[in-house]
Amino acid sequence: MRTFKKIAYILALLGGVGGATVSRAQIDAPLTPGFDFNMMINPASCGLDGEVYAPFFAAVETRSYRNVHHSAGLNYKNQLKGAFSSQCLRILAANYQCRFSRERMALGVYVYSNTLNKQAMRDFQIMLNYAYHWTIVEDEEGHPLHRLSFGIQAGYRNYGYQTNDIQVGDMYDPHYTHGINFSLTPVDELPDPRNLFDGHAGVNYMGRFGDRARVEAGFAAFHLFRPKTGALENETLRIPLRFSLYAQTVVSLAGSQTELESGMGSQLLVGLYYNYQSDKLSGNNVASTVFARVGYRYVFDVSTSVGFSLAYRTRCAFIPQITLDISNFTLLLQMEANVNYSYNNLFSIGLGYRF
Repeated sequence: MRTFKKIAYILALLGGVGGATVSRAQIDAPLTPGFDFNMMINPASCGLDGEVYAPFFAAVETRSYRNVHHSAGLNYKNQLKGAFSSQCLRILAANYQCRFSRERMALGVYVYSNTLNKQAMRDFQIMLNYAYHWTIVEDEEGHPLHRLSFGIQAGYRNYGYQTNDIQVGDMYDPHYTHGINFSLTPVDELPDPRNLFDGHAGVNYMGRFGDRARVEAGFAAFHLFRPKTGALENETLRIPLRFSLYAQTVVSLAGSQTELESGMGSQLLVGLYYNYQSDKLSGNNVASTVFARVGYRYVFDVSTSVGFSLAYRTRCAFIPQITLDISNFTLLLQMEANVNYSYNNLFSIGLGYRF
């Protein structure tokens, strides 16, 4: 009976944040391409921060991308209705990545913290990343025309639940309104959060076709070591493997040859991403999502641009995003508008710096 109550509690807790975070036990919180760090989407993208919309014109590549070897970023997400309360979802992440050895290798690290309702649910990660970028074909100026990247990622994760701040179940007390006394604690304390060792891997392809089009595609696999979740005592359930497959293209809409050569003008992005992860604890065999994104960016010069994108995550949320690049800084503003529960809407802000 106790085990059943614990399972019910965890499912209710995670289900309460719906599309804003993990919708079922043991399933990863959904990521957003274009906002979340590139190496969280695919370990093979480490060292390529900012390349989603990176100009593929020779003049701009030389100044804005090829001479950049380091990048750092900070992202923050908060459940809107609980923005000034401890009873909400908060996600904080930071990263650093660099390229070296003639741009062929990259190292990165990111720290990720996901907490719900104070510490009722928490997921803390520190991941180290290594990537190798193999340039298959170069143009006359040495810029990659076709490139294949490989990446691996491994690190520490602290994952668990606490029931001190949320009560469910046997809280009946006739002396309280509606017979519910929230000071009672009917759910037995769950095991201490578990320290895990986790690992991920991926491959990424980038190809330039003429002066106006660039295509990117990739595949990544997560939780290769299948660590135990630590949700229940003496449990044998492990975090299920997650697979990610994506493709996107950036097309230049520059009207003149001068705009094309200088990197000025407009860019259009279209991307499609698919995630697959088994979900045995909740009774479903598969938890899969499709993420579609369309974006527009106007480049004023080699150091200034503004962009807007709109995405949809199946059964989950509409996601508008604004991007502003000034010199080496990038500012990201994003809203995750949940299609089922308005109180799950997330406001997100990110700041990046490349040098």
